[in-house]
Amino acid sequence: MKKLLCIILVMCMVTSLFVCNITALAEGEQDAINVRINGVSQSYDVMPIIKDGRTLVPMRGIFEAIGAEINWDDATKTVIGTKGDTKVTLQIGNTKANVGDKEVTLDVPAEIIDGRTMVPVRFISESLGCNVDWAANSKTVLIDCYNDLKQAGMDNLINTYHRPVPTEFEKSNDLNDIYHYPRLTNEENEKRYNEAKTKGKVVATNEEFLSTLSLKGGEHGTLDIVDVEGQSFDKAARVKCEIVPESSAAYILRTGVTPELEDGGGIEKRETIMIRFYVRTLSGGDENGNGKIQFQVEKPVTYGKDVFDFVTVPKEWTPVYFIYRAAENATSIGVRCGFYTQEIEIGGFEIVNFGKDYDTEELPATAPDMPDLEKDAQWRKDANANIEKIRKGDFKVVVKDKNGNPVEGANVNFDMFEHEFKFGTCLSTTMINKNQSIYAPMVSRDFNAMVSEGTHKWKYYELESYSDEKGKWADQLLQACLDYGIKYYRGHILMMNAKTIIPDDVLELVEKGDKEASDKRVKDHIYHMINKYKDIFDVWEVANENSTTGDTYWRKQWGDQVMKDWYDWAGEVKYDGLQIMLNDWVADDRYIKLLDYFKETGINYDSIGMQSHVDSTGEVTTRQPSDWKAFYDRLDRDYGKNLTVTEYSCGLADHRHQSNYTRDFMINAFATDSMNAFYVWSFWDGSTKYPESLMYNRDRSPKLTAFTFEDLVYNKWWTRDAKATTGADGSATIRGYYGDYDVKVTHNGVEKNIMCAFHKGFDNVLEVTIDETADNSTTLLVNYVPKTRKVNTEYTDYGFTPPKKEEKPATPTEVVADASLPEGGEVIVSSDEFLKGTLTGSVISDKGMLTVDVDTLGKNDAIAMLTVKKPLKDLIKPGDVCMLTFKARLVSGTGYVKAQVQATKASSYKKALFDKTSYGSEWVTCYMPFTGIDDMSNVAIRFGGDIHKTELKDIQLINYKDKVTIDKLPSTIVK
Repeated sequence: MKKLLCIILVMCMVTSLFVCNITALAEGEQDAINVRINGVSQSYDVMPIIKDGRTLVPMRGIFEAIGAEINWDDATKTVIGTKGDTKVTLQIGNTKANVGDKEVTLDVPAEIIDGRTMVPVRFISESLGCNVDWAANSKTVLIDCYNDLKQAGMDNLINTYHRPVPTEFEKSNDLNDIYHYPRLTNEENEKRYNEAKTKGKVVATNEEFLSTLSLKGGEHGTLDIVDVEGQSFDKAARVKCEIVPESSAAYILRTGVTPELEDGGGIEKRETIMIRFYVRTLSGGDENGNGKIQFQVEKPVTYGKDVFDFVTVPKEWTPVYFIYRAAENATSIGVRCGFYTQEIEIGGFEIVNFGKDYDTEELPATAPDMPDLEKDAQWRKDANANIEKIRKGDFKVVVKDKNGNPVEGANVNFDMFEHEFKFGTCLSTTMINKNQSIYAPMVSRDFNAMVSEGTHKWKYYELESYSDEKGKWADQLLQACLDYGIKYYRGHILMMNAKTIIPDDVLELVEKGDKEASDKRVKDHIYHMINKYKDIFDVWEVANENSTTGDTYWRKQWGDQVMKDWYDWAGEVKYDGLQIMLNDWVADDRYIKLLDYFKETGINYDSIGMQSHVDSTGEVTTRQPSDWKAFYDRLDRDYGKNLTVTEYSCGLADHRHQSNYTRDFMINAFATDSMNAFYVWSFWDGSTKYPESLMYNRDRSPKLTAFTFEDLVYNKWWTRDAKATTGADGSATIRGYYGDYDVKVTHNGVEKNIMCAFHKGFDNVLEVTIDETADNSTTLLVNYVPKTRKVNTEYTDYGFTPPKKEEKPATPTEVVADASLPEGGEVIVSSDEFLKGTLTGSVISDKGMLTVDVDTLGKNDAIAMLTVKKPLKDLIKPGDVCMLTFKARLVSGTGYVKAQVQATKASSYKKALFDKTSYGSEWVTCYMPFTGIDDMSNVAIRFGGDIHKTELKDIQLINYKDKVTIDKLPSTIVK
């Protein structure tokens, strides 16, 4: 009776609960409504509809799916549903229904549509003891009918969602039947090169390369241009290293040629570049007489690398090919030659630019000679043997009848639907805008774990979560992943020693030396983040990238002790099931030094994270899988923590080598007992800042590595449709991969279905009772503990409420006297505010003036820039007449500035002003009038269009509103 009363109370509350969740659906979207029951997608001949704000579903389909019996009384047009001792009765067209012997009222009666009885989903489901929820992102009704079936020796089942994982494969599930792509021969490469060359633009020739060469570090050796015979080129550079420098950066051969399509035009992101040259060693080198160089393509100001790879230089002329997707503005090319005392030659140099997003599959490629990647490498056979040992277990099902007697001859089917191991990816906000419908199903297909690229970083989180303009991106992204059935979540990141992700008010506290206030702010932040995502996140990175000598902000101010404070505070709010992680990008003695400090200081943590970016660091050409194994073994031996590959990327345009390397990297990680997760950092081109991702092109077509990844995870490392028959003791056993399973037991025409978790470290003995006289149709969920599907969007105040992003309009100031400007304007951005703006490139603010010194050109004039971000939409309305004005003079070179006043990202960065103005060597006032538009966000001045040195002062943004017309204002705009 008590249970029945609870059901009736639920019925009374249901209308107000459900209408809020689903009425947001547009009328035209009703056919997109989905239903999932116990994680399994349902398909009906008449799909759910929305009527009067209520979701109606076909009654027979939903009753049968949750194990209830349904009957129809045609005389009274009454539907009767029965599950256990609960009976539900509804009459077509009647708002009155009965649950047991109690009458309840429905806002929407049952009705017949296209021959099917349609009933309110929440009423039906909850009256039969099920939980109903709504996933707005995927427009899905979620129904969980779980029970209190507890069994000792079995782990908790926390997710019943069945992702649409791959099921068809080209390869067998034999661990040694791998995708393997042999290295291309020189003849194959040359053929590919000549065919591809005609489809791009040759932007640099051997003659241009040689004529622009220079040598940095001449004290270490010499450079000569020499004649060549018997090759397709007739001249080459001969570089001799006589004194090996301490740093390879001290001895570099530089050239003036660039990969640009047009001289000075810069490089755009995703341009496909092919570089070919020949090398040989004349003398010196290693013990085999082979030389060594490192080829680099980098940004001239920040030195960010597009290419930074080693090349072994043999004694005979050998071609080298570099194929890559450009990041942006990497135009400087160099060759590091100081690794041995050696004499080498470089010739036949050419660069071909194919423009954006050219298909690289048919291009040549010089894959490094890596014995570990060979098809029959012994280390891989050993690793596969270890995978069989550590990633699989014996799973037993014991079948009994209702009297507890063993049942012999029962058929048992084991079908895995989720891994215990975490195969994850990072996601950015691109996944929750217009791309969600495209990429969310791809994420759900390939991954069971997720980490946000940036939305949980401190500064970004506070700005995005508490700004009406941007919305709560972090929570929206997380909710989208919850709706699509992602099981595991990692928090990235609580603390990072980089100014760019520290809130401005915290920076001020650190700079003032106010440790007490800074500590309070940090502690509040850690408490809030861990508690907010409690029971959703299973890992939180507390600190990231602390082993290098970069911007260790707090530690420079107060010492390494602050790290212990961070981990102690995280430990104070740590909940069951949460791992605290230390994460870093290096995998060498620098990380070991940090780990030793943690050990000596007694800092408590659970997991060691290794980012594992092996694309632009040279590691992909030097570090073989056996080297990674040695590092993993060292971590196991000395620290005894869980290991995670947190940010794996291998951004190679050579997809053959990318696939081979990723295959063996994954095998090595999966064969390491302490490894519990593998995260891909960029799985499709455009998902992160990396131009070359791991698995999918921008058009969603799969790369070779996608087939390799899916073959390993869902074919070789997956247990599918394993069968066994019970013996005289009623037991049936298989050996399978640890994970979550559907188990089906059949005997004498009776079938019973169970979902359970066969996980490592448990007995994994599942007991099943078949009662041939009872209803066995309900799917049993063993030790089911459903996790929260909804993100808590509330902010818990632990002593600090983060500031709103909105700023109050600046107090109007008088316009600087200028006979050319009319009266009646208000200064909305003062010169002081401009001078405190964000400076990019070679722009310096000092003594009330900006000094700009541009000595290198980039992709566009934004390489040197001043930006002031403030809520201009509160200060400038559409149609307002405005003026940007400043004084400028040219100190040297030929320069101009381009001003921009633009809208927010939500308004596609629409420009109210995006024009140039010029000036001379004497101080001159520049006038740039414009008219306001909707949703304006920032004002900026670009300087990077020419090589020049410029000074600016008295910068003001003035709003005249409707007091003047724009044609009455002076203008120095150059169209």
